[in-house]
Amino acid sequence: VLNFSRLLKTLLVFLLPLVLHAGCQKATPASEEVARRFMDNYYVKTDLRSASENADGFALEKIKKSLELTEGQAIDAAAHRPKISFSLLESRIEGIGGVEASYLFLVLIEPEKMSPVKKKTLVKVRERERGTWKVTQFSDYEMP
Repeated sequence: VLNFSRLLKTLLVFLLPLVLHAGCQKATPASEEVARRFMDNYYVKTDLRSASENADGFALEKIKKSLELTEGQAIDAAAHRPKISFSLLESRIEGIGGVEASYLFLVLIEPEKMSPVKKKTLVKVRERERGTWKVTQFSDYEMP
């Protein structure tokens, strides 16, 4: 005969730590979410138009210039794109009330039949309107 109260206690012993752990996880700041979305659109997907939706200031101007340079050029569907991934190395929230943030990412580019290339990308994000974050600058730094 199955003892219901014993089963309930056993479940609580196993589930309670999981629930508590999930509740203690830090929420990702909105500024970091915007920086990650930008990195995914700009570097991984190479979707400059989508990247521009998360950009403002110098970053938006840089993207617009890239769009102008590539306008009217067809991309060969047979061309092999390298695998591109990124990971967050450092983050820093600045300004009174945290209105600016900087994120340093490691970008790994893995072309077919070639050695991988690593670079660091610094993404600066600023709160423009209450709760709305935009990438205002981004810079790449080659790694040896």
